[in-house]
Amino acid sequence: MPDTDTDARHATSHGRIAPQHLLAQARVRALSARPVGPMKVVRAQLNPIHHQ
Repeated sequence: MPDTDTDARHATSHGRIAPQHLLAQARVRALSARPVGPMKVVRAQLNPIHHQ
């Protein structure tokens, strides 16, 4: 079980740094293409509970 915990923790730490940068680029590209599309997607992903 300790292996899973370490893996999950590592994934979160790494995902937190990489996704932020990727999200910023994706948001800029999406905003340029569709100002309503990206905003809705980002909001749903950030607040999955609200969407439900």
